[in-house]
Amino acid sequence: MPYFPMGFWSRLINRLLEISPFMLSGRERALRPNRMYWRQGIYLNWSPEAYCLVGSEVLDSRPESFLKITVPSCRKGCILLGRVVDHIDSLMEEWFPGLLEIDICGEGETLLKKWALYSFNDGEEHQKILLDELMKKAEEGDLLINPDQPRLTIPISQIAPDLILADLPRNIMLNNDELEFEEAPEFLLGDGSFGSVYRAAYEGEEVAVKIFNKHTSLRLLRQELVVLCHLHHPSLISLLAAGIRPRMLVMELASKGSLDRLLQQDKASLTRTLQHRIALHVADGLRYLHSAMIIYRDLKPHNVLLFTLYPNAAIIAKIADYGIAQYCCRMGIKTSEGTPGFRAPEVARGNVIYNQQADVYSFGLLLHDIWTTGNRIMEGLRFPNEFDELAIQGKLPDPVKEYGCAPWPMVEKLITKCLKENPQERPTSAQVFDILNSAELICLMRHIFIPKDITVECIAATNLNSKRATLWLGCGNTEKGQLSLLDLNTERYSYEEVTDSRILCLALVHLAAEKESWVVCGTQSGALLVINAEDETRRHTLDKMTDSVTCLYCNSFAKQSKQSHFLLVGTADGNLMIFEDKTIKCKGAAPLKTLHIGDVSTPLMCLSESMNSSERHITWGGCGTKIFSFSNDFTIQKLIETRTNQLFSYSAFSDSNIIAVAVDTALYIAKKNSPVVEVWDKKTEKLCELIDCVHFLKEVMVKINKDSKHKLSYSGRVKALCLQKNTALWIGTGGGHILLLDLSTRRVIRTIHNFCDSVRAMATAQLGNLKNVMLVLGYKRKSTEGTQEQKEIQSCLSIWDLNLPHEVQNLEKHIEVRTELADKMRKTSVE
Repeated sequence: MPYFPMGFWSRLINRLLEISPFMLSGRERALRPNRMYWRQGIYLNWSPEAYCLVGSEVLDSRPESFLKITVPSCRKGCILLGRVVDHIDSLMEEWFPGLLEIDICGEGETLLKKWALYSFNDGEEHQKILLDELMKKAEEGDLLINPDQPRLTIPISQIAPDLILADLPRNIMLNNDELEFEEAPEFLLGDGSFGSVYRAAYEGEEVAVKIFNKHTSLRLLRQELVVLCHLHHPSLISLLAAGIRPRMLVMELASKGSLDRLLQQDKASLTRTLQHRIALHVADGLRYLHSAMIIYRDLKPHNVLLFTLYPNAAIIAKIADYGIAQYCCRMGIKTSEGTPGFRAPEVARGNVIYNQQADVYSFGLLLHDIWTTGNRIMEGLRFPNEFDELAIQGKLPDPVKEYGCAPWPMVEKLITKCLKENPQERPTSAQVFDILNSAELICLMRHIFIPKDITVECIAATNLNSKRATLWLGCGNTEKGQLSLLDLNTERYSYEEVTDSRILCLALVHLAAEKESWVVCGTQSGALLVINAEDETRRHTLDKMTDSVTCLYCNSFAKQSKQSHFLLVGTADGNLMIFEDKTIKCKGAAPLKTLHIGDVSTPLMCLSESMNSSERHITWGGCGTKIFSFSNDFTIQKLIETRTNQLFSYSAFSDSNIIAVAVDTALYIAKKNSPVVEVWDKKTEKLCELIDCVHFLKEVMVKINKDSKHKLSYSGRVKALCLQKNTALWIGTGGGHILLLDLSTRRVIRTIHNFCDSVRAMATAQLGNLKNVMLVLGYKRKSTEGTQEQKEIQSCLSIWDLNLPHEVQNLEKHIEVRTELADKMRKTSVE
């Protein structure tokens, strides 16, 4: 070259130092060399058969600056020479592209010239040949022939092994006898400016063959091989073979084509689970590339290939086409590459140093396209200029409002993080993968903050037959009670004062014969307010209770039968009032029957129907420290005293009143301020197990100190229980945690946190399109900035798909299979 440009040696030395542990062994096994470097040179030594000297040189007393690479004449020397040349080429393209341009004032050649030194006999003075000239010889054969003495030859692999791919693993060299290939239109899979891809067969298997155009430089082939040869992962396309005459790559065939094709032609196949798995696999591949110091730079649906649409398959999506992928060391890169509409703002601006975080921005755009099934891309075809500009600004159409997509809260939040304008504020690809690797992301259907002036105490859901997906919210204070209606489709609220004291509990009573539903509100003053769910002007009160209404339960959502259904009302003085459901339409209606179970010190706090199919008509409740049960004749069948000496270290909670009960084959009870769920045997009426929530929360805490132990015990208080039939027990705590407990093993499936600061209530529901969901009502504490005032409490509601316990187990198994596959690929990748 005419001169060494400023910064050339510092960048080259820094790059070689960073990648030197992986030059011989790839990413899977680091081999650190002895290293020595100076202002214009570096020497790396692994062994007598593996060393590399890169330094400035003076040749033939010429004024130009020469860089000379010296390696031993052996297999490892070939590998090292190829790696160093690739890195120098990459460095020149990224930082000094002017030296690759034609010298219009000279002989019409590039300013940078590449030479190979050789001699036909040992001891002879070396000769030199331009690499471009040697490349022409390599296209004709594997030998360089002495024109004066044709019998004298030297293998080109010995002079410049990288020209004929001799530095690459031998097992990827193309065996032409095994390739069945025809460049015919019927086999064409796709084409571009650098080459075409055809369907073919290699070693008896269907494959994709990428043929490079004749005018395309060898550099493009080698650039793809940098990734394909040395990096092996379930999310990266696998290379089967590479050939030099003609230049081609033989790769595995993706039977389902590219993601953009699926978005255009088969959107119906994109279930939410499949959308998640595609995004997860791409993120997995991206983090692997980044760990290998590779920046991809062209992430878009066209470059994501699909192998199956079965969501539990180990391999669904892979990243393909590494034509502009580059090594990206700590110094970053700055050439503007990528596809308009799919690139980060720092890349689009040009002449700006950027790094792998640009790929994270592109992933945010890809995730938006997966969620919206490609609608943004379709609009981009109509308005190409706006397409790139809006992508750069991160101003994407709202998936829910613009395209009618179902809300996906955690994905929406992740997209927002990925599209931060400041690259340092974006998550890393590893963090993106960790976020996607959670069943919560798939199963959280809504996360709604209630207006600050509404502190919700209780919730009730409309029944499945209702046209609207709505929730009733009870709230208020000692002086007034408010009833709010939340439309889940629009997230709009309407609320009004309906009574003179706080609403403590709600129940929805569906009268099948009349085809109407009524909302019953139990208040702190003991009033029972009844409001028609369809016509809110129709309202009245029932007979006033003897004390505050602490719980309501109606079994009218059970399977249709000729038996009567009843509204059960529990009070703070331990009474149970039974109303026949159809009588609640009548103003001032009195209870059919009253059961005196407790007193003012033992309130009746909870009622629940047994989930056990053999006890379908048995209802259980908690009154003080006692559990009781009754059937349709409302006579007490069992009365179990739970005050016991068996609690040992938890004895302080034994005398506490029961606040929640759930029933299937066993009884699960929670007591006030206790972090323990007690499991009781219904037949023996004995305590059989203690489920300590603090113990499970410790497992997810990174560090526990004395202060946090106390806080953990406090935040582990059980606030709500909800049973998912034959699957899981959902436990809500005072610290905002949700524990999913496997009913068969009574082990925690998953601990969910960060969605609220305290759980208030939980209930299953079927809401229009949101079938089989879990409603979790909680509180968030928010403090005003710059003040030391007490934090404000804001109610929030999260809606979960009831498949969450199954999804947790499916995802864990999915990741386990992929991890085993990745380990297997790494072990077999070492040459």
